[in-house]
Amino acid sequence: MALINCPECGKEISDTCDVCVHCGYKIKKGNTNQPQARRRRKGWLIPVIIGAVLITIFLIAPAIIYLLWYLSSTH
Repeated sequence: MALINCPECGKEISDTCDVCVHCGYKIKKGNTNQPQARRRRKGWLIPVIIGAVLITIFLIAPAIIYLLWYLSSTH
């Protein structure tokens, strides 16, 4: 049994605890050394990529449609 720091409040707790006895933070096994802010930061990449793809589609699709319409109307 070793003492680790709670990722939420920073106080020492046993590494066998599932919940911090000081603040009630639920401890995930194998993730105790990683601060909460760092864990939270991982989830932003996929929504940003999806948003960029959707914005690109909605900007490029009307331009292509207009170009095709313009080319077909000139002939």
